[in-house]
Amino acid sequence: MKQYQENIILNLHSHIHRADVRAPVSSEIENLDLRIFISPSISPVYRNQPSYTLLQLDNQSRTVTGLNSWSFNLQNYRLYQGKRWTEIDWINDFGIDFNDANSMR
Repeated sequence: MKQYQENIILNLHSHIHRADVRAPVSSEIENLDLRIFISPSISPVYRNQPSYTLLQLDNQSRTVTGLNSWSFNLQNYRLYQGKRWTEIDWINDFGIDFNDANSMR
Protein backbone atom coordinates (compact mmCIF):
# COMPACT_ATOMS: atom_id res chain seq x y z
CA MET A 1 0.00 0.00 0.00
CA LYS A 2 2.76 2.41 0.91
CA GLN A 3 4.37 2.03 -2.52
CA TYR A 4 1.16 2.69 -4.51
CA GLN A 5 -0.95 4.99 -2.32
CA GLU A 6 -0.28 8.02 -4.56
CA ASN A 7 -1.85 6.13 -7.50
CA ILE A 8 -5.03 5.08 -5.69
CA ILE A 9 -7.85 7.63 -5.80
CA LEU A 10 -10.45 5.77 -3.72
CA ASN A 11 -11.03 2.16 -2.69
CA LEU A 12 -14.55 1.11 -3.63
CA HIS A 13 -16.19 -1.88 -2.05
CA SER A 14 -19.72 -3.19 -1.81
CA HIS A 15 -21.45 -5.03 0.98
CA ILE A 16 -24.79 -6.61 1.62
CA HIS A 17 -25.87 -4.34 4.47
CA ARG A 18 -25.17 -0.62 4.59
CA ALA A 19 -22.84 2.13 3.42
CA ASP A 20 -19.66 2.92 5.31
CA VAL A 21 -16.84 5.45 4.98
CA ARG A 22 -13.41 4.53 6.29
CA ALA A 23 -9.95 6.08 6.44
CA PRO A 24 -7.84 3.82 8.64
CA VAL A 25 -4.63 4.84 10.34
CA SER A 26 -1.54 2.67 10.56
CA SER A 27 1.26 2.33 13.05
CA GLU A 28 3.46 0.94 10.26
CA ILE A 29 2.75 3.45 7.46
CA GLU A 30 3.11 7.08 8.49
CA ASN A 31 0.54 9.40 6.89
CA LEU A 32 -1.42 6.54 5.37
CA ASP A 33 -3.74 8.03 2.77
CA LEU A 34 -6.16 5.13 2.35
CA ARG A 35 -9.74 6.17 1.60
CA ILE A 36 -12.49 3.55 1.48
CA PHE A 37 -16.15 3.80 0.52
CA ILE A 38 -18.35 0.75 1.01
CA SER A 39 -21.54 0.90 -1.00
CA PRO A 40 -24.63 -1.01 0.11
CA SER A 41 -26.01 -3.73 -2.11
CA ILE A 42 -28.82 -3.39 -4.63
CA SER A 43 -30.18 -6.70 -3.33
CA PRO A 44 -33.00 -6.56 -0.76
CA VAL A 45 -31.79 -9.77 0.90
CA TYR A 46 -32.31 -9.72 4.70
CA ARG A 47 -34.81 -6.88 4.16
CA ASN A 48 -32.07 -4.33 3.52
CA GLN A 49 -32.88 -1.21 1.55
CA PRO A 50 -31.82 -1.76 -2.09
CA SER A 51 -29.21 0.87 -2.90
CA TYR A 52 -26.77 1.94 -5.57
CA THR A 53 -23.99 4.53 -5.74
CA LEU A 54 -22.68 6.81 -8.47
CA LEU A 55 -19.05 7.99 -8.31
CA GLN A 56 -17.90 11.00 -10.33
CA LEU A 57 -14.21 11.56 -11.07
CA ASP A 58 -12.32 14.39 -12.72
CA ASN A 59 -10.01 12.58 -15.12
CA GLN A 60 -7.50 15.40 -15.42
CA SER A 61 -7.03 16.12 -11.71
CA ARG A 62 -7.74 12.50 -10.67
CA THR A 63 -10.07 13.68 -7.92
CA VAL A 64 -13.47 12.60 -6.66
CA THR A 65 -15.99 15.29 -7.61
CA GLY A 66 -19.19 13.53 -6.61
CA LEU A 67 -20.39 10.50 -4.66
CA ASN A 68 -24.13 9.95 -4.41
CA SER A 69 -26.14 6.97 -3.19
CA TRP A 70 -29.81 6.19 -3.71
CA SER A 71 -31.76 3.85 -1.44
CA PHE A 72 -35.23 2.44 -2.02
CA ASN A 73 -37.54 2.59 1.01
CA LEU A 74 -38.49 -1.09 1.07
CA GLN A 75 -40.63 -0.89 4.21
CA ASN A 76 -42.72 1.96 2.76
CA TYR A 77 -43.21 -0.10 -0.39
CA ARG A 78 -44.29 -3.19 1.58
CA LEU A 79 -46.77 -1.28 3.73
CA TYR A 80 -48.17 1.30 1.30
CA GLN A 81 -46.86 0.30 -2.15
CA GLY A 82 -45.12 3.70 -2.20
CA LYS A 83 -42.16 3.80 -4.55
CA ARG A 84 -39.60 6.22 -3.13
CA TRP A 85 -35.85 6.51 -3.60
CA THR A 86 -33.86 8.67 -1.17
CA GLU A 87 -30.62 10.31 -2.27
CA ILE A 88 -27.54 10.86 -0.12
CA ASP A 89 -24.94 13.31 -1.40
CA TRP A 90 -21.94 12.17 0.65
CA ILE A 91 -19.87 15.28 -0.11
CA ASN A 92 -22.49 17.97 0.51
CA ASP A 93 -24.69 16.25 3.11
CA PHE A 94 -21.80 15.18 5.34
CA GLY A 95 -18.96 17.49 4.30
CA ILE A 96 -16.68 14.61 3.34
CA ASP A 97 -13.77 15.26 0.99
CA PHE A 98 -13.00 11.87 -0.53
CA ASN A 99 -9.70 13.28 -1.78
CA ASP A 100 -8.44 13.76 1.79
CA ALA A 101 -8.35 10.87 4.25
CA ASN A 102 -8.23 13.29 7.21
CA SER A 103 -11.66 14.71 6.32
CA MET A 104 -13.05 11.17 6.53
CA ARG A 105 -11.69 10.46 10.02
